[in-house]
Amino acid sequence: MKTKTVMKGVTLQKWPSGKKTLRFSAMIDGKRFTKTCDIAADILVDPRTGRPNSQLRAEYNAWIDRCSGEAGVEQHGLIIPTCKEFLDIYEKIAWERHHDPNHRKPCERAINAALLNFRHCMVEAGIKEDEPYTRIMDTKVIRQVFESFSKRMTGTSAYSYIMGLKSVTARWAIIKYLDMGFKVEAPLLPDVGNAKKPPEYKMLTPSQRSKIEKWYIELAGHEDREAFMAASIVAQLAVRPSDVALLTADNFVRYPDDRRVHLVYRPHKTVQSSNRRVDWPISDHLWELICSVAGERLKEGRTILKTPRRVFDFLNASMREACDMEDWTKAVYELRKLCIDTVRREQGVDAAVALSGDRRETIDRYYSDPYKLTGITPIEILPMPAIAAKKI
Repeated sequence: MKTKTVMKGVTLQKWPSGKKTLRFSAMIDGKRFTKTCDIAADILVDPRTGRPNSQLRAEYNAWIDRCSGEAGVEQHGLIIPTCKEFLDIYEKIAWERHHDPNHRKPCERAINAALLNFRHCMVEAGIKEDEPYTRIMDTKVIRQVFESFSKRMTGTSAYSYIMGLKSVTARWAIIKYLDMGFKVEAPLLPDVGNAKKPPEYKMLTPSQRSKIEKWYIELAGHEDREAFMAASIVAQLAVRPSDVALLTADNFVRYPDDRRVHLVYRPHKTVQSSNRRVDWPISDHLWELICSVAGERLKEGRTILKTPRRVFDFLNASMREACDMEDWTKAVYELRKLCIDTVRREQGVDAAVALSGDRRETIDRYYSDPYKLTGITPIEILPMPAIAAKKI
């Protein structure tokens, strides 16, 4: 945001979006008053010369006479921004902090997610951009938004949206808002209990697994080869769909002492937490599939998928229909769970951690049943005497 003094007590504010606003300020009896003018700046200020006209002077003088706390005036000289202004400010200061070598956070993905989730909450609550941002920060409104989201998605996804309201009011951001003359406070998110937590791992039934295997075999013969390749990467390597969309030739490495190609990447979802680097060998069949479908794109350094959103929308819809998963909003994610669970059973939890990039606690809670392992046999810790077997 750029500012310019138009006349004493009046500042012209130019926003990144191109919008112009006028800010009134005055010190009366030792108390500072401020207000954002309701009239468009181009009406009160000559766009060519930047000089104030008589109407601006009249508006300012009338406001000085009132100074009675009308809409827009807050104590301590701080302005309550509209939702549009608030998002513009956050985007500006967040990117500045992102490029600051002393911080580098929030990351690009966090900034975009915070802006997108905030806007989704506004739409869900029926709040317009020119309304005060405090409308969407009301605890009752936030709960209503959460409950509305929960009717068509999991509690985890619903809570991630309202968490966007918390992201744009981080402590570092509030300090920046204050320095710019805006009054911004962090919202108090409602207590929703366990609704915000993902459900614990639930093993697929033999029937469900059989249907998934049949669907996968039929998908192999589908004309959309990209869809089969994407599903195979999720199923065989436990890569999240969002990370599949970002894979390029740089993520496929061949080491001198290993004839196999390795998938090497850092899952974006855990880059701010565990930040583990995944380095996992790819089977010959899968690598042949990737080269066959995305060979030219690999050579050109582009992502292996042309249209990832279309591909995964198709896969989710196809899998829900074929596998009786109507209630599963992220059906393809079951392939990732199936892969991690299988690796944990066959190769142990350390291998599952290395493959997924998640913590052991996450693997145990959400991706596998730690009490059901393959190949468990009874062990006699101390030698037991031979006794007659009793019929149970």
